[in-house]
Amino acid sequence: MESFVSEHPLTLQSMIATILRFWSEQGCVIHQGYDLEVGAGTFNPATFLRALGPEPYKAAYVEPSRRPQDGRYGMHPNRLQNYHQLQVILKPVPENFLSLYTESLRAIGLDLRDHDIRFIHDDWENPTIGAWGLGWEVWLNGMEITQLTYFQAIGSKPLDTISGEITYGIERIAMYLQKKTSIYDVLWNDTLTYGQITQASEKAWSEYNFDYANTEMWFKHFEDFAEEALRTLKNGLSVPAYDFVIKASHAFNILDARGTISVTERTRYIARIRQLARLVADSYVEWRASLNYPLLSLSSTSEPKETSESVVPMISSTEDLLLEIGSEELPATFVPIGIQQLESLARQVLTDHNIVYEGLEVLGSPRRLALLVKNVAPEVVQKAFEKKGPMLTSLFSPDGDVSPQGQQFFASQGVDISHYQDLSRHASLAIRTVNGSEYLFLLHPEVRLRTADILMQELPLLIQRMKFPKKMVWDNSGVEYARPIRWLVALYGEHILPITLGTIIASRNSFGHRQLDPRKISISSPQDYVETLRQACVVVSQKERRMIIEQGLRAHSSDTISAIPLPRLIEEATFLSEHPFVSCGQFSEQFCALPKELLIAEMVNHQKYFPTHETSSGAISNFFIVVCDNSPNDTIIEGNEKALTPRLTDGEFLFKQDLQTPLTTFIEKLKSVTYFEALGSLYDKVERLKAHQRVFSTFSSLAASEDLDVAIQYCKADLVSAVVNEFPELQGIMGEYYLKHANLPTASAVAVGEHLRHITMGQKLSTIGTLLSLLDRLDNLLACFILGLKPTSSHDPYALRRQSLEVLTLVSASRLPIDLASLLDRLADHFPSTIEEKVWDKSKTIHEILEFIWGRLKTFMGSLEFRKDEIAAVLIDSATKNPIEILDTAEALQLLKEEHTEKLAVITTTHNRLKKILSSLKLSMTSSPIEVLGDRESNFKQVLDAFPEFPKETSAHAFLEYFLSLADLSNDIQDFLNTVHIASDDGAIRNLRISLLLTAMDKFSLCHWESVAV
Repeated sequence: MESFVSEHPLTLQSMIATILRFWSEQGCVIHQGYDLEVGAGTFNPATFLRALGPEPYKAAYVEPSRRPQDGRYGMHPNRLQNYHQLQVILKPVPENFLSLYTESLRAIGLDLRDHDIRFIHDDWENPTIGAWGLGWEVWLNGMEITQLTYFQAIGSKPLDTISGEITYGIERIAMYLQKKTSIYDVLWNDTLTYGQITQASEKAWSEYNFDYANTEMWFKHFEDFAEEALRTLKNGLSVPAYDFVIKASHAFNILDARGTISVTERTRYIARIRQLARLVADSYVEWRASLNYPLLSLSSTSEPKETSESVVPMISSTEDLLLEIGSEELPATFVPIGIQQLESLARQVLTDHNIVYEGLEVLGSPRRLALLVKNVAPEVVQKAFEKKGPMLTSLFSPDGDVSPQGQQFFASQGVDISHYQDLSRHASLAIRTVNGSEYLFLLHPEVRLRTADILMQELPLLIQRMKFPKKMVWDNSGVEYARPIRWLVALYGEHILPITLGTIIASRNSFGHRQLDPRKISISSPQDYVETLRQACVVVSQKERRMIIEQGLRAHSSDTISAIPLPRLIEEATFLSEHPFVSCGQFSEQFCALPKELLIAEMVNHQKYFPTHETSSGAISNFFIVVCDNSPNDTIIEGNEKALTPRLTDGEFLFKQDLQTPLTTFIEKLKSVTYFEALGSLYDKVERLKAHQRVFSTFSSLAASEDLDVAIQYCKADLVSAVVNEFPELQGIMGEYYLKHANLPTASAVAVGEHLRHITMGQKLSTIGTLLSLLDRLDNLLACFILGLKPTSSHDPYALRRQSLEVLTLVSASRLPIDLASLLDRLADHFPSTIEEKVWDKSKTIHEILEFIWGRLKTFMGSLEFRKDEIAAVLIDSATKNPIEILDTAEALQLLKEEHTEKLAVITTTHNRLKKILSSLKLSMTSSPIEVLGDRESNFKQVLDAFPEFPKETSAHAFLEYFLSLADLSNDIQDFLNTVHIASDDGAIRNLRISLLLTAMDKFSLCHWESVAV
């Protein structure tokens, strides 16, 4: 195979010079990197400030970027705390944005026909400076080399003029071109390597950032820089003020690397920097406006492209319809959404306009969504109909002149009427008598409309009505879509429907596969669409692409090694490619010693690879399966293998670093990590969990366990570990490995690994894991409600709804018979009584938490297939706060309904009769009590006294037995009611009988019987 790069690949500085020269030839200003520590090229004023406002600007520059947390002491092959980004900013973004980028890759020697270039969904966001945009990570044979973004906001300000940003990972590209496995081996020039120039400094800065940075000083710097930015802004100096925002951001990054800022506190610090950035953005735009936007004269406008076929075709016979929306690569998760939206909206349009058709199909791939409709009728007949209008007396005065109301009505109908006599001149108006009064009727004759005319109007509206999780604008037309639309194909039979959307007029021209066949292709008719695209290397049918992938996974599996079944990844791979090819790669067996979860996270989350495992043992194998969008060759497979190796190396480095760190060191670090500012550190949270355990042991003897003591002591230790810092989704999971490595009890280790899982019904947890999970979630609920961080209908940042459901799931699965009201009351004593010098209301807070949990209990019971009436019956007016008791009562009620319908009918009938009688009678306060009971009252009292108490054993069987006894009692109650007159004239007798009925009524209090559907 011909080499994919030159025999003498570019050095790093030659490559930089080549890319900058390319962009200079495109009209870019070549800036230098900024003279402050920035975390990314976006911070450079040439991007952050110049992207604001309407003035055009094109620039390119190399930005030395500082990310303290990414340091690896100079030991990682491609992870650095001080690296370089080559940044390009194009404002406004040109239509050939992606083509220009791929041309720049060719300029440095990359023949894209030999590579798998992927545009992977990346809704880029830098919350620190309030910047976000939509775009992609660009992968070269599995390795991310560039980020492409259409900015949508900067400094939290929505942008009117959209900029395109290209951020090259130049060190990674250089590694690839030079075939190096480590950045430190890359040739900077012809004589010096990257490592010779930077490695020693990288090690020194990592030591400073992680181990020696004076956090007290940096906290002070942060406050000083933030204050100076505000002071400078007050003087209208937005450009100098922005420098202090950059400085504050770097101070925050240092503190973050030192592990002194918790997840919750990070949000507060980022919000402060973001607010400063917003103020700078506002000030800068005002300043440029005061200068009359001096660069605005360089702007150009876009007009719709001309087409040779702009006349709406005359269609006289039934024809198929094709609408293809061609765009830049859609996110993989957006394509199925687009397919559903396009189908739903198309059916709605066809139905609303009574357009007759035979069948409808929607196909979708990364660069296109296509609507195919079979046998669409050429015209639509709207039948004649009449519409009743106002009464004549409201339209005309007694002498026949049009009233003010009439003038308004006739104007709205486009009819010129000045007097009653004018009505006879209009065939579309008629007078009808309805119930003795005269009304004006509007007559609509039969109308025949051309389907082509309807589609010309409706198809552009249909596209704009499509909903995606995020939509964007990309030019001054204001059209919004998930990614920029670059072409439209609209065919009615063999004829073009020249619909217009923004600057695009539909034609019959589509485009083939971006790499395999990028040419423009002509679609002759809807019937030829799928096959024409296939000849251009596009498999447009999502079902066919999925089948290719599934067949490929089976083909690369064997009796001993098979792909781990991952349906979501299959779905994602289906919509990441237009022509999928399935191939296999491998990595060094040494990595198989890493935790399974860490390996899978690296392969699936970061690389979209399918891990494989040994069929017999389930152990991870050193083979992986990759779905490419280009025909696999040695270059592509080798590239994917090389892309995975640094990922696994990073995981290995972090894991070994953590194993060398004593758990006591992690515990000590928790003291410097804030949980919530008003509630102290994560260390304080752990101490609170210990206190919770002591209380909980009085509710359940299971909590009095030394293994639980150990689990609580170390449950948050891995939150300050290197692996979890890099992979937050592995928190808890890594803790299990670290406890086992430290030879702590296995039960404790397993519990730590379980306690942060998303808990669902049917998931089995150990006893210690269940208790730890429950205590942790109850502590979180108490903390957030005490601090006033309750969820709203649209906002639940701390996932309290999910955690409440998990509390119920844990209690249900373990059958812990606990009264949540009493437990929460006791646990709440472990929190400070004052928060920010205010005393919080304990009883109110616990009531709010219980109401919140009970709201989730309805959902939880529904998931257990309890019916609505059963749920209502056990929850309405329920005095117990024991979820197990409520669930068992509901199950017993369900059994009663299903197996003892006659007894249920007796219970409900008796209950309703009792309630009706008692609601109409009151005890007499003046009557003396009766000392000797009559026979009937005495017998009934004996029956009531002998009736069993509420079940002490909490089980559905016990409650069902109670209900069956209640049915027998109901018969006794009915006999009593049938043989005595409750409302006796004798007040004492009446009081006695009412008292007996009240006692009887109390036996029904386990359920709200009125809610039960009999």
